[in-house]
Amino acid sequence: MNEGIAEYVAYHALVFAGFTDITTVSEFMKSAARRSGEADVPLASLEDNSPVWPGHIGYLALEWLIGQTTLGGEPLGTLCTLVASRVSVDAAFEQVFGITRNQFYEVSGELVPEAPERSR
Repeated sequence: MNEGIAEYVAYHALVFAGFTDITTVSEFMKSAARRSGEADVPLASLEDNSPVWPGHIGYLALEWLIGQTTLGGEPLGTLCTLVASRVSVDAAFEQVFGITRNQFYEVSGELVPEAPERSR
């Protein structure tokens, strides 16, 4: 999740500054997650000692989670504030996103759809 947070913040700064747009970033992340193998392993397995760098799929996971939240304001800021105030990561995750991390892993499904077939 940490690498996803870093990617999310960095790329949203580029969007905010007008260097790119969110659709381009999202498509790049999906493509990169497919190419790197991140999309080929269970999301939960990427949290600890991952065999692949999980930044692209982590970005997509955050994009999905933030899209699902009903919490006003900036969910990442709220998550970080809670963790900094000594709320456990799991409790903060559930408070911000309304589901546990395990529930997220069960319902997240396919964050990276299969690449579209190329026309010949």
